[in-house]
Amino acid sequence: MQMQIRQIPKQKLILIIGIALGLAAVIMTKVYIDQQKKAEAEKAKETFAKMQANQAAVLVAKRDIAKGVVIDPECLIPQWSRLNTCSRRQLLRWTGFPIWSP
Repeated sequence: MQMQIRQIPKQKLILIIGIALGLAAVIMTKVYIDQQKKAEAEKAKETFAKMQANQAAVLVAKRDIAKGVVIDPECLIPQWSRLNTCSRRQLLRWTGFPIWSP
């Protein structure tokens, strides 16, 4: 008694292997794209954190304030500003007051 092994025709075998390789390529591509998205999201979070660290809350005048006028809270609005955006010389020129820091 001899068992006969059924052979798959060559064309069907090539088709099955092609489908399997195509499916593997799709899965690997999806994994790669997911990894890239995750890396970009982490990079964006780090960049945003650095931007926040380089900002400070400042009070800005809503309108021009004359010399000698008492400033009340209604004259000012809070805004975010990047740190180190102007030099001490610029502050001295704009405000008339020397800016000292330790």
